[in-house]
This record gives sequence, structure tokens and C-alpha cells, in this order.
Amino acid sequence: MAELFQWQYIQCLRIWVAVVVGMPAQDELGMILYSLAQVISGVATMANSLFLAPTRFHCISMLHELAAAGNVYIPTWSLLLDIIDSPKLKKKAAPSTSPLPQLQNIVIPLSVCFVST
Repeated sequence: MAELFQWQYIQCLRIWVAVVVGMPAQDELGMILYSLAQVISGVATMANSLFLAPTRFHCISMLHELAAAGNVYIPTWSLLLDIIDSPKLKKKAAPSTSPLPQLQNIVIPLSVCFVST
């Protein structure tokens, strides 16, 4: 299953999308648009962690390309909403425990023209 999220596999899908998008709709390669959309949608659905969000964004982009080329509707809103509704994005950030930097000892060299203004 980890092979589905490797960049090699995602780039192979991107090449297939480019080939299908470049072919006319009546050609045989244009007919595999539905199958390719199902594979990409499956990969995007399985990439459900926030760590794999870039993979999901790439898949959504490829689905949009296929939809535009084939003049069909491919629903992608649920894939986007899953990322937005992620519990890790809703969790409040913990305050920093490091002390504030001391700014009294910092010297910034300025040109003479800036000193008079």
C-alpha cells in the first residue's frame, strides 16, 4: 500500500493523465478517462492523513485536468473537505516554552542618510 503514495507512482499517474488529456475524446485512449479517474480517486481517498495531504492535492489536480479535458463532472469537494476537517488542523497550537529573545544588545549598522530621518 505504501507504493501508492510514492512520487514515482504519482508521477506515472500524471503522465497517464497527460496522455489521456492530449487525446481526443473519440479516441481509444480517451475512453480510459473513467478508469483513470477511479484509480486517482482511490489513491486520493486512501491518502487520508495530513502527512499525505500534498499527495491528495496532486490527485485532486489530476482529477480536475481529466474533468476539464473530458467535459465531465468529477466530484472532488469531499476530498478537499476531508483535509479541512482534519482534527490536527483544528487542534490549537501549544504556546512556545522558549524564552523571548533579548533585543537590547543588538546593534544594527545604518548609513548616515538614514540616521537623520
